[in-house]
Amino acid sequence: MNILILHKIGYSKIQYHTGIDHDVHDVVYVGTTEKLKDIPPQLRCRKLVREDRGDMICESVLAALEGGPRDFDRIISLSEYELLEAAKLRDRLKVPGPSYEDALLVRDKVAMKRAVSADGIDVPRFLPLTSLQHGETALPWEGKTVLKPIGGAGSEDVLIYETAAACLQALESRSTGLQALDGDAPGVASFELEEFVGGDIVHIDGLVSEGVVKVVIGSRYVGTCHQFSANRPLGSYQFDLEPAQVEWVQRVIRAVRIRTGAFHLEAIESDRGIVFLEIGNRTVGAGVPQATPLAWDGDFQRMELELLALGWRSGASAWTGGWSRGTRARPRMHSIPSRTTIGRRRHWRASSAAQRSDLAWQYMVDLFAAVDCHGVPNSAASQR
Repeated sequence: MNILILHKIGYSKIQYHTGIDHDVHDVVYVGTTEKLKDIPPQLRCRKLVREDRGDMICESVLAALEGGPRDFDRIISLSEYELLEAAKLRDRLKVPGPSYEDALLVRDKVAMKRAVSADGIDVPRFLPLTSLQHGETALPWEGKTVLKPIGGAGSEDVLIYETAAACLQALESRSTGLQALDGDAPGVASFELEEFVGGDIVHIDGLVSEGVVKVVIGSRYVGTCHQFSANRPLGSYQFDLEPAQVEWVQRVIRAVRIRTGAFHLEAIESDRGIVFLEIGNRTVGAGVPQATPLAWDGDFQRMELELLALGWRSGASAWTGGWSRGTRARPRMHSIPSRTTIGRRRHWRASSAAQRSDLAWQYMVDLFAAVDCHGVPNSAASQR
């Protein structure tokens, strides 16, 4: 099989060779000169340097491929910021996999919420920021309001205002503090407004084959990604999913047309029930892939690569672990300190959700003791 990999994330974080046999398949890595440096020299593969053209990644890759073979069976990108470009390449080169329209549903936060709400799933009320330029003068809610990039990740450039009026005032006066919105030519097309929905935030991670959720596990955040972007520690602990929750996940997967690969789904456990927040069609970072095997007894990252390259029957189905569709989770704690790594993670087992929550909060207290306000590890605490 001929496989083209858009290489952006450091090789040590993905380790493609664990899920793709490079001695069996012809693998081509394409990336900038700097990004290609970390590919192991002993790995059987071809490295193709592309020019750094900013966001024009598809055109840059096509130029690098000029005059060489283009008959790929798979085009793989595990970077959140290159999923759309990989989809463009598939469309241009007629390679199987998610099209550009499919990829938009897992990258564009407005498009994904529209698709999910059309299936009757609860989502926060929202508006693309461009709506304010097309006749909208007020928001259909008055309370706390979230301003966020439509294609963002990791809560970068996400702002939360106490009221809708305060948010609109900041936008009108160009005092958001975001260069993209406060300059002479505000990039309103890249942002959306969303009502703030209170409650615990959960992330649900799993694998999909032919549109069917094969394995899935839930985790509840301690802290939030928004707080993490402000240099505060963030953690989560795993919990068992009920059959109704798994079915809800399947409905989301169907609505956003994920056919194959890993997914990272975030939702809010609110007073009005479970509320969809966002979803990605890839493995999340921040320590989750390392924590998942503690529940699955299998390598989540490897299984994703096998799925993308070979499909469930040929790849990931070779490992079952006796655990599927959320029926055999072993709840454990995993934690990500703010911009640093504590020397040794501790993993918790607990008999109830309440006990797990107490343990999780206590662990976060320990984390605060291990890092100072700038996220620099305390040398003594980090060796515990």
